[in-house]
Amino acid sequence: MISGAQLAAGENIIIEANRDVNITTSTDKQNEHNKSSSKQTNITLGVPTAGSSIRFINGSPNHGVGMLPYGDQRNGEQHHADATAQNPSSLTANNIYINSKEGHVNITSSQIAAEKDINIKANKGNITVNTSKDASRIEEKGYHKQVGELGGDGYSGTVGWQESRYKNLENKSTQSNIRSEITSAKGNVNLWAGEDIRLSGTDITADKSVNLTGKNVIMDTSEDDKLQQSQTQDKQYGGMATHFQTKKLRGKCFLNSTGGK
Repeated sequence: MISGAQLAAGENIIIEANRDVNITTSTDKQNEHNKSSSKQTNITLGVPTAGSSIRFINGSPNHGVGMLPYGDQRNGEQHHADATAQNPSSLTANNIYINSKEGHVNITSSQIAAEKDINIKANKGNITVNTSKDASRIEEKGYHKQVGELGGDGYSGTVGWQESRYKNLENKSTQSNIRSEITSAKGNVNLWAGEDIRLSGTDITADKSVNLTGKNVIMDTSEDDKLQQSQTQDKQYGGMATHFQTKKLRGKCFLNSTGGK
């Protein structure tokens, strides 16, 4: 097996096996996990004033005594990421010859390049040239919880309990960036199989001829997949305090009296 290897020769590369020939990728994996949280608690021993009430209802900063003797806020976030990346094998020479006498030839996400001819043969088996996948998964979630004064809008203020949560998920797999390539700059590309030839996510290029010989020749596409999900949830329970503004209107009354003689 050749896995994530680089082979280069000034003349020829010759690979022969009685059974299978496997030319494939090596795999790098990465895992990242972050978690954070915060907590803030307020305890007030003083007595609320009328000014405290007005500032609370109007939603303005209150640097004095709050409406409630206790308040609590909690926040949390989590980030989790997994990634898998493929490292292709590479064969470069003047001529390349690959032969399996009794097995299969499997080439996955690798580059085979020759100045002249490329000959790949599986006497009694299949030739499969395909692509692997780079994959990633990112998950983020968090929450905010609050007990106590929940703020005001100028007309009323809310006290009680509030909770909000969110979750974002992205799953992605790509094949288009790690396709297999078989390239002859000035010669031919010849694939001969005793059974089937299967090509998936593969680019074959020759300056002269491309010859594919087998019981069946099957060509298929590569695929890229991406899934994104987003969820949010909000809950709130509490009561409302309302501030009424009253204006006093003062008027004058004029009395006219006409006396007679």
